[in-house]
Amino acid sequence: MLLQVVLAVLVAGSAAHAADQTLLGAWKISDAVMAPWVAQQSPDEVAEMAKLKGQPVTFAAHEVIAASVIGCTDVGYEVTRIPPEGLFQGGLPEGRQAQAAAALGLPPGEVPGIDVACSTGLFSYHFRDASTALFALDNVIYTLTRQ
Repeated sequence: MLLQVVLAVLVAGSAAHAADQTLLGAWKISDAVMAPWVAQQSPDEVAEMAKLKGQPVTFAAHEVIAASVIGCTDVGYEVTRIPPEGLFQGGLPEGRQAQAAAALGLPPGEVPGIDVACSTGLFSYHFRDASTALFALDNVIYTLTRQ
């Protein structure tokens, strides 16, 4: 009986945690920094960072509404848990992935996230917390803040 109670609590906790891991709704690109794997930023990257910062992003059931390439249709969402070595498609500096993830404010260990597959590509969003997610695009790491 005790085992059943413990399992029920764990399952309920997992379901609650999964519910916190949703992108659905309104967000804003609140910050942008050069990715830690980039030695020097190009003028084009700096211009794109400035252009996207402050832009709204809305995740709906079947589309992402955004002014950039992350805006798309035919959306599918998949919940993920990725270790530091796999974050940003394995792009964090070799041998220092956990430190680089921590410097970006991501939680230790496996980081909860959502992969979005859609008409313009596959995008991985890594959660700092329930209201903050990070994604990489063209050597820039963008921060999304829930609105």
